[in-house]
Amino acid sequence: MGRFKAAFFLALGYSSENWRQLEADLRSQHLSQDATPEERSQYGQKYTIRATLVGPSGGSADVVSVWVVPTGEEFPRFLTAYQEGR
Repeated sequence: MGRFKAAFFLALGYSSENWRQLEADLRSQHLSQDATPEERSQYGQKYTIRATLVGPSGGSADVVSVWVVPTGEEFPRFLTAYQEGR
């Protein structure tokens, strides 16, 4: 995780020790929102989701998460997440 991205997620209460909580929160809080299709490649269809993420610290922020549904598969895989506006 980049320096700025790490500081951002740390402020929300996520760390390298509780990355599974970040994964679970992104899945529960983001995958329930509308996804915007982006470019399709030979690897699959990419989507972005812009939504608020509430972290373990109780703080919240607007976050963009990026997902891909690989060619030949039906379920999204997480690629990255970052603070909206960065």
